[in-house]
Amino acid sequence: MTDFKRRSTVTQTDDFWASPEQATFAQLCFAYLLISPSYDLARRHRLGLLSNADIAALPADMDVVLGVYDTLGDLKQTSFEQWWPALGIAAFGNEGAKPIVHPIDAIWPTKANLADGLEKRMVGYLDGRFRQQDPQPCLVISVPLSLTKADIADQIKEFIDAVPEGFKSTQRREPVYPLYGQKRDLSGLIRYIKCAMCRADDPSLKLWEIGVIAELSSTYSTRIALGKGTPEDQQSLKMLASRALNRAAMIAENAARGLFPTYDKCEHAITPDWKAMGNVFNDFEGWSSGLEETDD
Repeated sequence: MTDFKRRSTVTQTDDFWASPEQATFAQLCFAYLLISPSYDLARRHRLGLLSNADIAALPADMDVVLGVYDTLGDLKQTSFEQWWPALGIAAFGNEGAKPIVHPIDAIWPTKANLADGLEKRMVGYLDGRFRQQDPQPCLVISVPLSLTKADIADQIKEFIDAVPEGFKSTQRREPVYPLYGQKRDLSGLIRYIKCAMCRADDPSLKLWEIGVIAELSSTYSTRIALGKGTPEDQQSLKMLASRALNRAAMIAENAARGLFPTYDKCEHAITPDWKAMGNVFNDFEGWSSGLEETDD
């Protein structure tokens, strides 16, 4: 099995923008939601496919899951590249245009009508780019062009460091679904979803076989793949694969509740039925079109 890494994708629409990190994690969230039993229940509920008995047995927090589904939609009927500019970037990205450092005017002591020209361009900026971009506080500073770039960078940093944190966050609009936590293990997320892909594709696989196919361990997976593995290697890989699948399931269930990425315990999580899931990643064309395969 090959690795996955971010492809170049849309990072700006007419109304929203996203950082490469936001786009990358949204691609992975898209994949994890495909294995979430709660999210699939929400899909079937909205399509009117649940019986009264099914509805009575829904998780206690199903209203939260339905809210996420209503925002993100039926992922089984689309590809990431179609979904991202249509719905994804509005949920995981930021409102407005991407903030940029914007020149307003160049001034010098002998310039005629110094204040009038500066005022005109400042008003143009405030009524234009400033209102169009992601709303957040900005510093207005004067940069003497005779300074070195290093001196300019150092002095601007001092200004920024002196700004109170409360002011920096004033009027800043968070994404509908901001990324969860500060430390995000991208490689771990990819390993876990690869194990889930293997389990969904063939539920009869042994755990250690999943670990080999998903290249879960550079040590055990490689040795077994080369025919040099021991029973101890298989046992170690079995334990790693079991943990990876458990984490994948919990990440998916948290994602269905608007929390991604985290494998913290989800109180109302439903255990995936891998046999009933079928080839969820292959049931419609292009599920992985937002992730580029590489042999690196």
